[in-house]
Amino acid sequence: MHSKKLLLRLLRQYPLLVVLTILLGFAGALFNGVGTILIVPILLELLGQASNLSDQLPPILQQTLGAFDAVPDNYRLLAMALAVVSLIILKNLSSYVGSLTSGALNRKLSTSLRLEGLRLLLDVDLAYYSTTRAGDLINHLNVEVNRTTIAIRTLARLVISIVTIFVFIVFLLLTSWQLTLVAGTALGLVALISQAAIRQARSFGQQLSYLSKEYSTRIVEILTGIRLVKSTANEEMEYETVQQLVAEREDAEYRSQLLFAGIGPINEVCSMIALMGVAAIGRLVVGGQVEAFSSILLTYLIVLFRMIPFIGQLNGGRGQLANVLPSVLIVSEFLRREDKPFMSSGNHTYTPLQKEIHFNHLSFRYPGHNEHVLNRVNLHLKRGTTLALVGASGAGKSTLADLLPRFYDPTDGKIEIDGRDLKEFDIKSFRKI
Repeated sequence: MHSKKLLLRLLRQYPLLVVLTILLGFAGALFNGVGTILIVPILLELLGQASNLSDQLPPILQQTLGAFDAVPDNYRLLAMALAVVSLIILKNLSSYVGSLTSGALNRKLSTSLRLEGLRLLLDVDLAYYSTTRAGDLINHLNVEVNRTTIAIRTLARLVISIVTIFVFIVFLLLTSWQLTLVAGTALGLVALISQAAIRQARSFGQQLSYLSKEYSTRIVEILTGIRLVKSTANEEMEYETVQQLVAEREDAEYRSQLLFAGIGPINEVCSMIALMGVAAIGRLVVGGQVEAFSSILLTYLIVLFRMIPFIGQLNGGRGQLANVLPSVLIVSEFLRREDKPFMSSGNHTYTPLQKEIHFNHLSFRYPGHNEHVLNRVNLHLKRGTTLALVGASGAGKSTLADLLPRFYDPTDGKIEIDGRDLKEFDIKSFRKI
């Protein structure tokens, strides 16, 4: 299962929360953009230039000022200020409710992932555990699921940032499409500069996933084999091994933090350079129309300046998402059921034994091994009798016992209970008795 398919499948489980998160993000972006546009008429009104420049203003500003034509001159500035404050309140209210909605979505998806993983581990056949390390499974359910939920949370933030940027771009286009073309080119170069950091973040994410897996596996092996560790006086060696894994993981985590800490300042510096470039090129485009240039540029730069932090959030989010995507891929592979063994269940409800259990020419070898542990065993166990299995370690005594409750199925032959193949019984009803 591809990592993107896993994310889409998870998001489809809660369509209402997803749609609500996007709508609230759009509403917040719209209130933010309109409030930003309203700041320009207020500044022009304070400078006493609103009436003088009304014919030279961008169409979007003329329409904004026109909304206040019915307000008396003495109260126009106050009305504009109240409108800006109201829009800011609405924007923050939308952001607050959106964060609550996004948080609820993230918690539900995290719970869903953990329960789905636990369900798989309970359903999968024991053959899966013979080829998979317990430490890997613990790491999947703990570290990798946590990082996958970070990916989901980051994805939600990216969607909100993209929606907000889209709304601002619409306002920028309505102000000046020529300046928007210049700004788009400049900010596109900023995104390309960030791309190198994003590729590095993906590499660090893969390294973190590998080191977390090795650490979890080593800890489980030490704890489960603690008697052997102590009996061979290997405590120091095991400690040094784990210490090395911890040091390597901390180093990878530190380098990831350095990378993420650098993305913001780099974006800000590049964005400021782009902002000044837009102002300089805009002055050349407008030419000698100084008054028209001042109003257009003032409007444009205020809107662009308000948009730049969201550009930084977008680039930072892309880096964060690239860092945790390796974990999403690990979890998606872990949750796949197509490549894992599951014990099939029959349709017959098991009833207590009446006559005998027959191991009918039974052969068995463990998954991934070529040699048979049991080879053509033929054994009758009458009801009410007791059988003792005697033999050296590895002779197949435990294996024979494990085949009866269907922890494994025979490679060849079959087990019959009162003449019926064990595979025909409902597995849960058989094991409960």
